[in-house]
Amino acid sequence: MIKENVMRNVKMTMNENGLCFVDADANMGVKDFGLRLTVAGKDVVVRYGAATGADGVVTAEADAGSGLTVRTTATPVSGLRAVVLQHRLANTSNKPVWISAAATGQFAESAAVLHGKGSSLGWDLRCCHTDHVRTEHYPHCQMEYPYLRMLPTETMRLGRGEDQAFPAFFIKDLQGKQGMVLAAASQTLNYTTFELRKGGMVNRSIFEEFAIQHDPGQSGGFEVPAGGTLELDGVFIQITGNLATEDAFVDYLNFLVTRFTFRGPKTPILREAFHCTWNYGVFADQSEQSLLPTARFIAKNFPSLKWFLMDAGYLIDSTFLDHFYPDPNQHVSAEKWPRGIRSYTDELRKLGLRPGIWWSPTVSVPSQLHTDHPDWFLRNADGSLYLIGDTNAFLDYSNPEALAFLDRTLAVILGEWGMDACKMDFWSQIVEDRHIRLQNPRLTSVQVRTRFFETIRKHLPPDGIFMTCVATGMGNPFIGQHADTYRNTIDVGVGTWDEQVRNCIWSLPTLGFEGRKTFLLNNDSVGIMPEYPDNENFFRFTWSFMNMGLIETGGRMETWPDKWVQAMRKLTDRCDRGYRVHCPDDRAFTGVPLPEVLLVDYPAGSPTAKAGIRQSVALFNWSDEARVISVPRARLSHTGPVVAENFWTGERETLEGEFISRRLDGRSAVLYDVKA
Repeated sequence: MIKENVMRNVKMTMNENGLCFVDADANMGVKDFGLRLTVAGKDVVVRYGAATGADGVVTAEADAGSGLTVRTTATPVSGLRAVVLQHRLANTSNKPVWISAAATGQFAESAAVLHGKGSSLGWDLRCCHTDHVRTEHYPHCQMEYPYLRMLPTETMRLGRGEDQAFPAFFIKDLQGKQGMVLAAASQTLNYTTFELRKGGMVNRSIFEEFAIQHDPGQSGGFEVPAGGTLELDGVFIQITGNLATEDAFVDYLNFLVTRFTFRGPKTPILREAFHCTWNYGVFADQSEQSLLPTARFIAKNFPSLKWFLMDAGYLIDSTFLDHFYPDPNQHVSAEKWPRGIRSYTDELRKLGLRPGIWWSPTVSVPSQLHTDHPDWFLRNADGSLYLIGDTNAFLDYSNPEALAFLDRTLAVILGEWGMDACKMDFWSQIVEDRHIRLQNPRLTSVQVRTRFFETIRKHLPPDGIFMTCVATGMGNPFIGQHADTYRNTIDVGVGTWDEQVRNCIWSLPTLGFEGRKTFLLNNDSVGIMPEYPDNENFFRFTWSFMNMGLIETGGRMETWPDKWVQAMRKLTDRCDRGYRVHCPDDRAFTGVPLPEVLLVDYPAGSPTAKAGIRQSVALFNWSDEARVISVPRARLSHTGPVVAENFWTGERETLEGEFISRRLDGRSAVLYDVKA
């Protein structure tokens, strides 16, 4: 049951138009929040009968026509001023009913998303969604900012890119100190996207238009079979108090953890670092001769670095999926692997390392695979072959024969070749590009994604690592039901300064997502090029430590000067990952998303806390020129002077005074361990 002190000002009811969930004192919440279906080309706004309730749960039913009945349930969320709204559709007719669109939102004349007492004109309202920082739809890969911004005055659709958008939207009343979170309560059938347009200055509602779309993705709709049922993924609605932007989704993520099983709590990479053989000058030079020297060096010098992943370039030509057809072993380069890939992975195991491999479901056309099986391929709504660029296509995994081919291929490259980890690249368009129409319209994109991921996961050991890569992920926690980690930044390449900045700028919204609960982020690898300035190399090391994601190393480490080997040893020895990252730099949320201050608090009982360290604090100067970087000590939760140790040099100093201020040279950072 809801705690009385949480819900005392909130009333939850259902009327003919839908849900009313309102904090009357704050004038926040939703009023007459209903369901709209599009059936046979016509929009149907559901009108409910009398509501019933028991144990705090409220239910209402409606006749939606075409043989469809709707049962909508509003269930309070324990401990929060929040509710989950769920729609169950039943088809009482003797033929299937096709629903081309379904949405929860503001459809009745009386409906509203209430704006708080301090913002009757809407001037002080802000909102955030991960689309505000990045949107992807090929050929566009666009950085956007700020993350926290004004409401749009033109209709906007959030969450329809190819970047695993975080399925939640936050509205904040800066003056009244109130807010709301609207989010996906699950992601089993459909995506959750947001269609909205700001209301006028004297409008009763925040929005002139507001619809939470139950987006089927590439099926183009939902089929309710004759005599069958369909349950749309629910909507989580929370009325919040005075939350900082970085805390907007903490309650929501904690709610999801109680309902779903994620990889984050049990993944080995919380405590084990991971080497990827791509960045910092290696790239496609993947062979037994080129990789084993690095592997031997790692095994000898880095006890916490347990995983060694071979990246693209190990076949005769490309490593796209068509080059695994019909038999992956036929395409292995005998020059690169004179004893075969399995002999190489056996050698890694003898060194105490666990092997991994890069692969992509991309298919080149023309190719033998496409010639032999054109019916396996994804197509656009007009029937044309779906392409990225001029030559890159994908298989349609709603087709069981295409899925079976993937299964056979992975049985070789993961199973027979002895891989414990896989990094899957260039995949998200398969399930997220809305131009595509699946061959089997009875499956939605989310259902196809589940089948696709489960096929990969079955060929890895239970503690194996499944990584996903481009399109750069923007925080969708539901991927963490299958994947241990995914890239939330673009490539770092060889780690030039410009590449570092481009790499880091994507990650702000996802930094605060606690990897120990859902999944680990991956900011791409950390390494050095000896010819680059020390301050820039240390900047990358500091950022890679502070983002609390996967520690992924890169480069030919056996060639590095000793000081960098020792720095990497220090970094990998402190592999205690996945804690919440805080950003006390508010300007990063309202301007360019490059935080000047990050901190991590280590909980009691954690390995780092047991070592006498209660907090890590880093200051970053992203400018080319020297600057003073400053943060109020109160934002670090320091009530008095504390002893801090420079992570890289071991030098100690006392942090005291109202502000922590440090002069930093351009393109440099400082990282402190605050002692217990």
